[in-house]
Formats: sequence, C-alpha cells, structure tokens
Amino acid sequence: MHINRVRVYVCLALLIAALATIIGRLVVIQIVQGHSYAECSRNQSQQRSVLIAHRGSICDTKGEILATSIERHPPEPKARKGKGVGSEASNADSAGTLAPLSNRVYPFGEIGASVLGYIGHDGFGLGGAELAFDRFLRGENGWAILQKDGRNKKYRNENLPQKIPQNGATVYLTIDADIQKIVFHVLQQTVGSLHALGGMAMVMDPKTGRILAMANVPSFNPNNVARFPLTLRQNRCISNNYEPGSTFKLITAATALTENIESEHDMIDGLNGRYIIGDQAIRDHKAYGLLSFTQALAYSSNVCFAQIAHKIGAARLYKYIRDFGFGAPAGIALPGEEGGIVHPLDKWSPRTHVTVAIGQEISVTFLQMMLVYSAIANNGVLLKPVIVDKIIGADGRLLDSAHYEPLRQVVTPAIAARLRTMLVEVVKQGTGVRAALSGIAVAGKTGTGQKIDSATGQYSDRRVWASFIGFL
Repeated sequence: MHINRVRVYVCLALLIAALATIIGRLVVIQIVQGHSYAECSRNQSQQRSVLIAHRGSICDTKGEILATSIERHPPEPKARKGKGVGSEASNADSAGTLAPLSNRVYPFGEIGASVLGYIGHDGFGLGGAELAFDRFLRGENGWAILQKDGRNKKYRNENLPQKIPQNGATVYLTIDADIQKIVFHVLQQTVGSLHALGGMAMVMDPKTGRILAMANVPSFNPNNVARFPLTLRQNRCISNNYEPGSTFKLITAATALTENIESEHDMIDGLNGRYIIGDQAIRDHKAYGLLSFTQALAYSSNVCFAQIAHKIGAARLYKYIRDFGFGAPAGIALPGEEGGIVHPLDKWSPRTHVTVAIGQEISVTFLQMMLVYSAIANNGVLLKPVIVDKIIGADGRLLDSAHYEPLRQVVTPAIAARLRTMLVEVVKQGTGVRAALSGIAVAGKTGTGQKIDSATGQYSDRRVWASFIGFL
C-alpha cells in the first residue's frame, strides 16, 4: 500500500513537472518571445512592397509630349475570398516592388535628345532635363503590405497598412517642338552637305532668355540609349568649349564704341592684310586698304580689329569680356554646362589682347555667345537663359515657373542700337550676305575659329569652327 502511494506521488510529481515545463515554455513563447514569433509569422505570411510612383512627363511649351512613361498593366487577377478580400498582386516581383511595368518613351527620338536626356535602369534621370528635374519627375514611391498564402502567392489586402504613391510632376520646357524639329533637320542637312564632323544650333527669345530650340548633330536616340557612346549624349551647346573666332569681335566693337575709341565712320588702315605684333603676324583673308569701323566689322578684318584692340588695351578689354559673362557658366538649368576659359589678366602675354579681340586665345560655349548677341538685341541687357517654362504637380498645383532674370546692363541701349546697325551691314554687304532675307532686316556676324593642330601645336588651316549668330 505504501509502495503504491509512493508511485502515485512520483507520477503526480512528474505530471506537475511536465505541466510546469509546458506552462513555462508557453510563457516564453507567448510573452518573452511572443513579439519575435509574431514577427516571424508575419514575415512568412506578409511582405512589404514598394508602390512605384508614375514618372511625370516632359512637354514642350505648348504641351506637346517630349518624354513620357507608358505603363503595361498585367492581366486583371481574380479576387481571393476570405477576410480582407483583395486583388492578387501578380506583378509583385521578388524584390518586393509592386507596380505596372513601365517604359520611358521619347516620341521625337534624336531630335531633342541632348536637351531631354534619358533615364537609367533604376528610373533615375541620367542627363538633360531628366536629370535636372528628376526630383519633380520621379514623384514619391508608396508601399503596401502583401498577404502570402502557403503557395507563396501574394495578394493585396486593403485592410492592411499602405501608403499611396505620389506621382511625378509634369515639366514644361521653353522648347517649341515645331521650331526644334525644323532646327534639327536643317542642321542635320547642313552638316551632311558640308561633310562636317558635327554642328550645333539654337533659337532664343532675346527679350526673355527663353530657349526655343537647342540641337546637336550627331545626336542619339534616348529610346535605345545603350547603342550610343557617352560623347554623343552630351549637350554640346552648353558643354563644348571652343575658340569663337570673329563672332567675338562684337565684344571688341562694343568696348570700342562704349569707351569712345572708335566711331562707326572712323577710318582704319587695313595695312594690305598684314599686322605685325612682336614676332608674329595677324593676317586677313583679303588685303584691305582704308576701311570704316563699320566696314571692318562687316568684312571681318583681323588687321583692323588688332589695331582697335591695341587702342583699347588689355585691362579694359578684359573687363568687358567678364561683364559679358565669359569665364563662368551662364546658369542654365541643365547639367553639364561649362564656363569657357578666360585666362587671368596677369597671365596675358603682350599680344593676348590682340588675339583675344579677334576670338583666339579664349574659349567659350555656344550658349554664352548666344546670350551676348541676345543682349545686343535686348537693348544691352544680359539675361540668364531659361529652359523650363513651368512645372505642374500631379495634383495640378504650380510648383515652379519661368523667371525673367536680367543679370546686368552690359552696354547702354544707345550703344546696343549702334551695334545692331553695324551688324545689319555684315549681312547686307559683308561676310554674312548668305543670311539675308527679303523684306526682313537681319543682323549677325560670321566666325571662323581655327582649331589647334595636335601634331604641330599651331592653328590649322583646314580644321575650323564655322559659325553664324544673328537676329531678325
């Protein structure tokens, strides 16, 4: 009897110990480690997925689409029955991204590629307006919690937390698509007919600084950007430094008129096409005798402008060069802009002021030269270039708009008017006669900037930057 009672006590003790162990384990699981086990359960049955925001479009100033994202939606999934019924997120990938499949499309292909830029595989802008306004275009991604079943299929459950994505804004550029197409095709034809390595062309409103067209040839197709080298993806209108040649004589002429060094009808000796400075000669393409200041600009006489530069002097010429904006970026809201090269005055040689006056020993960008001629057309007011017209948020709010931003009065309105008259003569009777239009006054200036021969270090007789800049 005693033995049986002992056995009962032993069994009871074992049962109590086992029960205590089970209760203790339950306490650990439910209370001590409950949070981690719940988290593990959620991880096995739920997944946080990114909801990709729709990238905004880029349009021209009239609203024509230049770049947009086309979404390809997957087939509509069947609804899943049960608590928190939702639609099957069959387009959620292994990385936890939930969004329609999206392609970036550029309807005009290579025509405006250098201005628009392109995007990378991660959806971020990598050039042009796509990069410059990426923070507006990209929007803000959201997220959602997906439910997973035993077969690892994922479902949207509207009862679970989520954050709705905020779609990107629409960026309206100052570019006019119709003008852009004309400019690009004419530039392409001209480069081909002259067998040139390439070309740049721009159209700008000189009263506002708005850029209506900006083209580069050769170009690239942003719809298939991987096929094109990085060199072709650059916007060379703002990123190429080059010696401007005789288009730069406008700055020298502006200095001479403002400082009362020369007047339009003052006569200058062309010295039969040869001017000696130090041990080197400045030459003209043709031997001239006496020329008026206006004629010297019209015929683009290096010899006459060398003598004018000698009267101006290095310090005064340098001041006007900097006042016109050379040596610093113009401040366009596009990536990759260069500022040109203007050597400090203390680095100028005894002949630098003469060679700079005719557009050598100085490097500029095409945009900088456009702004100078726009300033003369705009009564002497130098403007900051404008490329974006407005930015409209997905909710219709105006986020930004173009600003008319005058930088400074580089010459007086009277001097600007006199320079315009002189530039009209360049087209009427000088080197720019091929730019003349019947019934319309055209002002402008030609330029032939010689390239440096890498083998000799001297200016080449055959390799040049040929340009014309003008206004109507």
